[in-house]
Amino acid sequence: MCNEENDEIIFKGATEYFTNDSNQTNDAVNKIIQIAKKNDKIYILSIGCITNIALAIKKEPSIINKI
Repeated sequence: MCNEENDEIIFKGATEYFTNDSNQTNDAVNKIIQIAKKNDKIYILSIGCITNIALAIKKEPSIINKI
């Protein structure tokens, strides 16, 4: 994570797949939202399901155009 002062780069993510009624939140979702709010554009490399990205957008829809 460029320009982040925190050395942590791995965050606990979702434990279940995304569904329309998912209201999960976790460290990964919160970090995605935090970084998106601080930047004009972000790039996320997902090496698996994009559940955390979907949950972050659902929780904070204003970040969708930044990803």
